[in-house]
Amino acid sequence: MDVINEPIGYIVGGGLKEGFRIRLTVPADRVQEGSFVVCENGRFHYYGLITDLQLGSTDPRFADEKTDRLQPAIQQALLGKTLYTTLMMYPTLLMDTGPEFGTAERAEWEDRVANNLETPGPKPVKTVPAHHAEVRQANEADVAQIFGESGDGMFVVGHTIEQGYPVRLDLKKFVKRSSGIFGATGTGKSFLTRMVLAGLMLEDVAAALVFDMHNEYAFDDTDTDRMVTVRGLRSLFGSSKVQVAALGKGAMVRGKSPDFTLEIAFSEIEISDIEMLSNELKLTDTSQSTLNALFRSFREDWFVKFIKLEISEKITDEDGKKYYPPNSVGAWAEENNVHVAAANTLHRNRLDRFASKAYVVERPAGDPVNEIV
Repeated sequence: MDVINEPIGYIVGGGLKEGFRIRLTVPADRVQEGSFVVCENGRFHYYGLITDLQLGSTDPRFADEKTDRLQPAIQQALLGKTLYTTLMMYPTLLMDTGPEFGTAERAEWEDRVANNLETPGPKPVKTVPAHHAEVRQANEADVAQIFGESGDGMFVVGHTIEQGYPVRLDLKKFVKRSSGIFGATGTGKSFLTRMVLAGLMLEDVAAALVFDMHNEYAFDDTDTDRMVTVRGLRSLFGSSKVQVAALGKGAMVRGKSPDFTLEIAFSEIEISDIEMLSNELKLTDTSQSTLNALFRSFREDWFVKFIKLEISEKITDEDGKKYYPPNSVGAWAEENNVHVAAANTLHRNRLDRFASKAYVVERPAGDPVNEIV
């Protein structure tokens, strides 16, 4: 039997949510967590990933007691029988290979597939294989069937663990829908994202607007684990394909000057922008009312005019009457029936955080949106 297609075990239990439990019939070191495996059960092929390997025994006494006192032949008999290894397979996709070749059912099935009346797959797994259905490691044809073969727009993003089969991504399909890259800290999310962005640029299938909060993608970086230089997208494709922007006049990115800087005008900040950040700014219901009053009072210029108001205590005139001085937050609040303390808090502790940013200015040097477009 071909070693590649040799069964590594058989189904002994499990379910759709918890995964399939497989009894190994090969040494445990032949498989690894994260490997691709296939379960062939009649006309259906189940594709999945190994998520866990577990040691088991039919009798706990044989697992607790060492077998070095027994004869070698008996030890080998125990291993794999009384003492064994199971793995968990998380099913991800199902492929319907159709009825047997040469049958009338096969011809009818192929007609339905040709007329798009039936989809052989791959499709979500909504059923389970039978007990004792054999499981094998995925071969190159299996990987290509799921991830695609080499061709236009097919980008290799990695290789399978054991055999090193190429795992491809159809970039033309990839850009048509929303996608995400998820993983724990240190698993290589940024590296994979850089690869996918490089593929999009190399195949020229889409343009990307990247919000690079930690300056990871544009310029060269250092892999701290291997102490080697990782080339950035700017180094790979040059300024003709990669434009780097920074926030605020004079800002630098990894010690290098950006192609242009972004500045936001006071007049571009809307009430809805502040409301989106209500949790971060700890806005109260009173703050929301104050924002609405600001817009009614100043319309589109509400932010710049409010920020220019001064926070001041009441002063006393010659007649002993107390009042807020003109051009103060208090004077505006009293005039518009707004709680003075709430207006002062919104000005000093909330909106002033925006006005103090280097990239939020009254008159930007250029039009950042047009420059991005």
